[in-house]
Amino acid sequence: MKALSRVIRALAGMFYNAMFGGHDTWTRHVPTVMLLIEVVLVYYLLKFGGVWGFVAAFFPLIILHILSRSLHSMIYMLIVTSIPATWYFFTSLPFTRSIEISLVGSLKAMSLGLWLLTTIFYFNPMEVSYLIYKLTKKTGLSLYLPLTWKMIPHTMRDLENALLVNELKGESSWVPLAVTLLTTREYEKLYIEGLWTKMSLFKPHFWYDKEAVILHSLLIAFLILHLLIFLNLI
Repeated sequence: MKALSRVIRALAGMFYNAMFGGHDTWTRHVPTVMLLIEVVLVYYLLKFGGVWGFVAAFFPLIILHILSRSLHSMIYMLIVTSIPATWYFFTSLPFTRSIEISLVGSLKAMSLGLWLLTTIFYFNPMEVSYLIYKLTKKTGLSLYLPLTWKMIPHTMRDLENALLVNELKGESSWVPLAVTLLTTREYEKLYIEGLWTKMSLFKPHFWYDKEAVILHSLLIAFLILHLLIFLNLI
């Protein structure tokens, strides 16, 4: 049971650092639609590009994290995505009977996973909250996503700490799971009580950084160009 607790704690810590670590940077202030477009382009790039598709998808991702000063989080993303990629490699070998084919498939899975985690990492719930407020003028409705996004990392941290405490005490692994559920409920109550009086005054604010928009526009153009090359359209 202690081994299971350590595995869950390690996974909670890795996912926290991969998705919620770091700080707000100028590269995050872009429309979420652009991030989703990048993921779709990467998917087709990996589908039609083979090994070179992996290179074309992986190289700009490194540049993006360097500019964001988030290489620390990218390392955790690599660890998280390498787990299913490794599983895919070994389970596909009996069917492909080719180390090269299975390796390329696992690298593609890892690359797509990296882009998905990067999208979550870059996603700013205040943008959606701001758009909801502009469209509906309802502050209560615009509060849900930011509060939910705030509770998720808190819950993951609490789970990690609760597992560590129970390991030191030598108790079973299900106890910290129950404690985490209770603390999540407490967070919900605190948020509701603390913000109830301010709900009518809440006005979400978000802005798009021009340099970030240009950067992601160039990135999308880079991905489209390579996709057209791999499709032999240019």
